[in-house]
Amino acid sequence: MKAVFKEQLDNLTHQQNSRFFTSQISQLLTERANALDNILIEMWCSHGLDKSNCSLNAVGGYGRASLHPLSDIDIAIILPCNDKQIPETALRAFIAGLWDLGLDIGHSVRTLSQAKHYAVDDITIATNLLDIRCLYGNCQHSEQLRAFLYDNEVISDKAFFDAKLLEQKTRHKKALNTALYLEPNIKTNPGGLRDFQTIVWVARKHLKLSNNELLVDGELLQEDEQFELIECHDFLCRIRWALHCVAKR
Repeated sequence: MKAVFKEQLDNLTHQQNSRFFTSQISQLLTERANALDNILIEMWCSHGLDKSNCSLNAVGGYGRASLHPLSDIDIAIILPCNDKQIPETALRAFIAGLWDLGLDIGHSVRTLSQAKHYAVDDITIATNLLDIRCLYGNCQHSEQLRAFLYDNEVISDKAFFDAKLLEQKTRHKKALNTALYLEPNIKTNPGGLRDFQTIVWVARKHLKLSNNELLVDGELLQEDEQFELIECHDFLCRIRWALHCVAKR
C-alpha cells in the first residue's frame, strides 16, 4: 500500500508541475492538500483507527488546505479522555507509515483538554490550531477547539493581536526591517507570506470566521484592497512552489 501511495504522490507532483504555468496556484495548492487528505484517511482506516474514538485533524497550512510540494504535513490527533480507549500501537504504526512515505510530518497527539491547555500557554500552538480542519473521526473535537480559541475569555483578541504583532516585529528586526534583499526569504521577510498569514489569523480571531469565509463580506478590507492582497499572496505562493521544485526541499 505504501508503494502505491508513494507512486500516487510522485505522479501528482509530476502532473501538477506540468500545469504550473497554466493553472491557478490556489488550485494546485488545494489539489495537493486534497490528495494528501485521501492518503492520510486511507492509512488511518487501514490501521483500524476509524473504529477508535480518536480524531485526525489537519492544522497549520495543511489545515488551510494549502499545500506546497515539500511543505510540512502538520496534523493533530485528538485522543479520548479514557486512557484505556487509546490505540497506542495503531497510532505509532500510522505515524511511522507516514514517515515511510517520505512526508515531513509534524504531529501532536493529545486529549482535547491537553490541546486546550497547551494552546493557552503557547501562542504558536494556538495559532496552529486556529486552522484546524477535521479529516476523520469525531469532528466535534475540532469544533470545540475552534470555539475555545475564539472565546475572548480564554485568549482575548487584544492579547492574540499583541502576541502576533510582537512575533512580526521580531521577525522583521531579524530581516533588518527591509524587503529589499537580493534573495529575500519570501516566507518570513517583511511583506512575505507570514505577514499575509498574520493578517488572516488576527482577522479570524477577531471576527470568528472560518478560513473560507474570511475577506468575503468586506468588513475588513475594501474590494480593491482584498483583490490586491490575494493577488500578491498568489504571486508569492507561485514563487515558493517553484523554489520547492528547484531546491528539492
